[in-house]
Amino acid sequence: MKKLLYGAGFGFLAFVFVMAYYGCYYYAKNNINNDVRTIDRTINENPAVLDNTREAANTDSALVSKDTKYILETYDSETGKITNTEPALPADYIGMNREELVEYLKNYLSSNSENNLKNIQLISFSTSGIVIRKTIEKPSGYWILMDENEVKVYKGDKETLYLETGIGAQELETYDRNKVLEGVHVKDLDSLYKYLETITS
Repeated sequence: MKKLLYGAGFGFLAFVFVMAYYGCYYYAKNNINNDVRTIDRTINENPAVLDNTREAANTDSALVSKDTKYILETYDSETGKITNTEPALPADYIGMNREELVEYLKNYLSSNSENNLKNIQLISFSTSGIVIRKTIEKPSGYWILMDENEVKVYKGDKETLYLETGIGAQELETYDRNKVLEGVHVKDLDSLYKYLETITS
């Protein structure tokens, strides 16, 4: 009888341990997935705070100093390539902690001081080194500009000549000439040729 009781007690304890194990496994699995989804959502909604979701042995007391190594990653969204450089550390960064630098980058992005800058992220942060990634999106479309009294067409970067139209400044109405002097941006070739036809007809 005692053996039967011991056997039943052992079986009950084994059942309790197995259920506890699966319960913990299920709970951990759901919470990890929720955390990952939260991190992904945070990155998508505000990519500049990427470093807040990836604690890499950082402490709140870590500060950027003049000796902090600065690595700048430039991500070309068109080619998918990342280029690493080590430029001079911006003076504005010195003395900042991680949260202050993230806030600085968010403000920098919103000011849009670089026309082709799509995003900027703090990848890693410590007193010994920081890594910042800029995502560059090459300008699209075409620019119609006045160059040496002639209407010329440049690619979206305003530097690469696409077409010399042969249209002189004197051939344009005053309004059209002033617009081209300011620069006219069109999104595609169809819009480009329609505009050129409009100002010369």
